[in-house]
Amino acid sequence: PSRSTRERPMGCKTIFIGGIPEKCTEDILYEVFESCGPIQSIRISKKNFAHIRFEMMESVDRALFISGYRMKINDSDEKEDTGRLHVDYAQARDDQHEYECQQRALAREMRHIQRLEQERLRPPSPPPVTYYSDHEASMLLEALKCELIDRALIMVNLVQFKSCKD
Repeated sequence: PSRSTRERPMGCKTIFIGGIPEKCTEDILYEVFESCGPIQSIRISKKNFAHIRFEMMESVDRALFISGYRMKINDSDEKEDTGRLHVDYAQARDDQHEYECQQRALAREMRHIQRLEQERLRPPSPPPVTYYSDHEASMLLEALKCELIDRALIMVNLVQFKSCKD
């Protein structure tokens, strides 16, 4: 049997099952498809088809291999108890929405990692420039002048002391 007739939708976790017997129940479908992976939900239509949503995308690929098999309920050959299963990808809004959310989260994480790397490689910033008012600047200038004069006097004294020693 062919694996699928449609292209796989991005983030697909849901399958379409056509050709199920009229008397098929959720329990029977669960029993048939649980070997493919954990099942999140099963919806059966009155028109001999169903949708199964798995918890993982990989389960969908395994479920496609069931396509083409005949299903019999209670070993009965009655029309309402038999059917040939057709399993295919389903286009589900929940799958698409969840996939898009995951992609956005991955993109945010990548941007965050890139930003951290850029910050790590950026050279360090120079210290901030301190701004003074006119009054503060004149006070600082006077303090520096006094400090400079004191140091100059110390230097002069050292030079005189050294010359006296020689």
